[in-house]
Amino acid sequence: MRRSSVLKFTLAEMAAWIHKYIQSQDSLECANSDIRVHTVFYSVCQALFYVVAFRHGDLVQSKKDLTFMQSLNMAQIVTCRLNPLRVCLPVVVRNFAAVTRTYQLAYCYTIIEHNSRNSMPIIHTDDKGVAIARSTVFLDTFFPFDPYLLEKSGKDISPLYREYEQTDMDDDHLEAEERQPQGKNQDEEDDDFLCETTGGSESSQNMFTYSISPGFKSRH
Repeated sequence: MRRSSVLKFTLAEMAAWIHKYIQSQDSLECANSDIRVHTVFYSVCQALFYVVAFRHGDLVQSKKDLTFMQSLNMAQIVTCRLNPLRVCLPVVVRNFAAVTRTYQLAYCYTIIEHNSRNSMPIIHTDDKGVAIARSTVFLDTFFPFDPYLLEKSGKDISPLYREYEQTDMDDDHLEAEERQPQGKNQDEEDDDFLCETTGGSESSQNMFTYSISPGFKSRH
């Protein structure tokens, strides 16, 4: 089986599982809003977003490839009630959004903006009934083999290791962000206050060190 076939098969399997999970939640009159209950769902969504952003060059080489990508129905995934764009890592979400916008597979920016303006700390209780406040709702940033630092096995892995290559889409997205108006109204200032007290600045969320980066190189 060719690499592209394996890649498509894996994406199709992940997307099928995600859609089945979404349907199971939509069938409930009131879905559980606790993010911890849906950790596996969000992790699979992040894996799908990551692969699409990382390997899109191999997935859009022909009209047949684009038809396959459309069959994944990613627009339904990003607009579902569980809102995976809110929980997945921001750097993965932004790169995924740039790819899906370019190829008209899904439009994520309205949802991303809404999520950023409605960011609130999550409070839950532990097994002992003690209230715990979480400043963010993002998945844990744990990518143990990015970069691959094991010296002995690295000799075999390095020839196969694929690094993220920045594209024109990344530049276009950064330019679009720079063109956004700088003026702020009172609501925006309140949102900034919430971000500062709960989740930190956007720049701090984009900083990655060894063993926790999802593979997207930040620009300096």
